[in-house]
Amino acid sequence: MTVSFNVDTRFELDGLQSIIAFRSYRTSRLFVAPNAWNMLDPNNEKHEDALRKAVNSINEYISSRGHGGWTYIGWLRTGATTDQSDVAVKDSENIASLTQSPHISYLFPTDPNDIANDSAAFQRLRLSSATLLNH
Repeated sequence: MTVSFNVDTRFELDGLQSIIAFRSYRTSRLFVAPNAWNMLDPNNEKHEDALRKAVNSINEYISSRGHGGWTYIGWLRTGATTDQSDVAVKDSENIASLTQSPHISYLFPTDPNDIANDSAAFQRLRLSSATLLNH
């Protein structure tokens, strides 16, 4: 999935950072009810649309007032690059690149009560087998 969040404009000029291809089974399980996993067809465009709707609804729910929001933990590394003027030199020097590549290692709702099994509001938002059967 792609995860986007607001950052200081000194980090990204447009104030938005996106992490592309974040993968986490624990995070993914938030969006799909247990009875729907085996039914989910990644080649079915309607299933993909239904999943996207569930993800957006749950994100809005967790991020809304009265809920705990998201906790995300990650790390940041500035990569190294070779000065283009030294490419032909055998012992060219690596220098720090100007871009930073953030990585997320944990993304989950902050308040466990927001996603409790007895939270009917949360459970209704998850992608269910009934939804998939209708697609």
